[in-house]
Amino acid sequence: MKKIIHITLSILFLAMMLSSCRKQDAYYVKYYQIANEYRYPQVLESFAAKTGYYKAQLSWTKTVDPSLIIARIFWNNGKDSIEVDLKNLPVLNRNVVAVTIDGLSEAPYSFVAYTFDSEGRRSLPAETAVSIRGDEYAATLSTRNIVSVSSNGTEILITWGAPTKNLAYCEIEYISKSEGTKVIKVNPDQLSTLISDFDFNVAKDFRYRSVYIQEDSFEPFGTTWVSRDVTN
Repeated sequence: MKKIIHITLSILFLAMMLSSCRKQDAYYVKYYQIANEYRYPQVLESFAAKTGYYKAQLSWTKTVDPSLIIARIFWNNGKDSIEVDLKNLPVLNRNVVAVTIDGLSEAPYSFVAYTFDSEGRRSLPAETAVSIRGDEYAATLSTRNIVSVSSNGTEILITWGAPTKNLAYCEIEYISKSEGTKVIKVNPDQLSTLISDFDFNVAKDFRYRSVYIQEDSFEPFGTTWVSRDVTN
C-alpha cells in the first residue's frame, strides 16, 4: 500500500514538473521569438526640435538603414501629422537632416516620430518638444538704442548704446551711392558704425533693427524696422 502511494505521488510530482516546464517553454517561445524575430526599424536618433516664427524645425541623425522608407511625425496629441520621405531630405550639416513644419501656434509642442521600413514595420517612438514663438515673443524684443547720428554730407557716424541681452546683431538699411538699397550688419561689440557710401542726393534717412537668435531657435527674430533721419 505504501509503495502504491509513493508511486502515485511520484507520478503527480512528475506531471506537475512537466506542466510547469510547458508553461515556461510557452513563455519563452512567446517572448523570445518576438524579441528575436520581430526586428524594429531604426529609431530616429538625436531627434530634436527648434523654433522659428510660427514654425518648428525637426532634425535627427541621417538614418543608415537602407530598408527605411518613411517617417511619420505626430503632434497635437496625434491629431496632426506629416509623412517624410527619408530618402530625400535636406542636410543641415554633415549627417544631420531636418524638416520644417509651418503654420503652428505660439505655444509648447511635443512631437513623436516613427520610422517605417519597406515591409511596413514601425519603429519605437522618438520624442522631442519645443515652445514655438511668434508675435507675442517678438513684441518683447528691444531695439538697440542709438545714442547719436552725425553727418558731414559725405559720411554718417552712428554711435550705439549698450547692446541688449541675447542680441545677435543689428541691421542697417540705407541707399548706397553705388549699390542702391544696401543692408549691413553691426555686431553687438561695435560701439559705432561709419557709413561712407550713403547717397545724400537720394535719401535723407536710414532704417535699422535688432536681430536675436536664441539657443532653441533655428532662425533669427528681428524687431520692427525703425527710421532715423540723417539731417538731425
